[in-house]
Amino acid sequence: MSGQPVNPDDPRTIGAGVVMAVIGPIFFLLQPFYVGTLADVLGFNAQQIGWLIGAEISGTAIASIAAFFYIRRLNWQAVVVLGLVTQAICNLASCFVTGYLELVILRLVTAVFGMGPIYIVAIAMLSVTTRTSHNFSLVVFGQMTLAIAGLAILPSFVPEFGLGALFAPVAVVGILAFGIIRFVPKVAMARAEQAIPEAVRNNPRPAVGVLGVQLLWYLGIAGVWTFIERIGVDAGVATKDVNNALAIGMAVGLAGAISSGYLTERFGRVMPFMVGMGFQAVAIALLFEGRDYFGFLAIVCLFNLAWNLSIPPLFELMAVADSQNRLTVMLPTAQAVALLVGSIIGGLLVHDFGLSAVLVSGIAFTLLALGLFLLIAYKLAQSPRVTST
Repeated sequence: MSGQPVNPDDPRTIGAGVVMAVIGPIFFLLQPFYVGTLADVLGFNAQQIGWLIGAEISGTAIASIAAFFYIRRLNWQAVVVLGLVTQAICNLASCFVTGYLELVILRLVTAVFGMGPIYIVAIAMLSVTTRTSHNFSLVVFGQMTLAIAGLAILPSFVPEFGLGALFAPVAVVGILAFGIIRFVPKVAMARAEQAIPEAVRNNPRPAVGVLGVQLLWYLGIAGVWTFIERIGVDAGVATKDVNNALAIGMAVGLAGAISSGYLTERFGRVMPFMVGMGFQAVAIALLFEGRDYFGFLAIVCLFNLAWNLSIPPLFELMAVADSQNRLTVMLPTAQAVALLVGSIIGGLLVHDFGLSAVLVSGIAFTLLALGLFLLIAYKLAQSPRVTST
């Protein structure tokens, strides 16, 4: 592929972006299994796990901040190659590390130079496409499919391979992704001419507001998702059954991923996001009471369905708010900072107050994110439309 700008709507380019966006955050998607394995195999406590997950997530934030400065300057293919090579080396090395500090350092390096840049370039590629919500629906579908397979298959290999049951397959998936490199553009792509709200012209505040939505939302998700496996076990559900429930829940969540792009294009971004966030708050509230396996399964299904339904409308709102595609690459920073702070706070809350504390914070932040989203969407809808290139 030449260094000239390419068509962002080329199916091959979209496909490459989707694959990269699926691979980038895979450890977060497998986090319940990840956390359970760290606790059961290495004996880490909740506070140690919170700091380790926080270190890995902070690496994504660092990578995203760096991307703000290089995304329009560096060769994207070279960035992705570096990311794929780094993730392969670090993930394979992580299979053999048992010390806490050594593992923290490895996971930080993986995020800063490996998984982080892969994910960020993918977001930059997909955010300038014409059907933004549809393409991010494909991303969510792919993420959930890979996570379902991981949660359903990998736990059975833990007794024999330990952490290698998680890190080795992810490294292999990343190595296989070298096949898409030729479809990654070398230079930043431009969004086609379109009508935009006048409020976003030379005004970064709406885009910053969307970053705030992402921050608040994932502050709520972080603690719940990090410790949802422990919540199920604490309720009396066997660890294997919890992982099976999470895999089934993600499978049900595929319905949210599939329908969200269509609903956003058909009814606008507000309705699917409002419904998704509302049901997410309900699902978290239902976790307060102890449940048997089928009760826990039903809650996890609702949680994942609502979560997946809400993701594409948020990216769609950012595509409108950030007409120059400058702050979109900071979405992983907002997500990573929220996950970093949220996982650390979650570990501290669980350590000091028990698992129910992360549920309270999860509901509060979810509702705050919904309120800010609705405010931004209303302001942009009221703004006159002007032509931008």
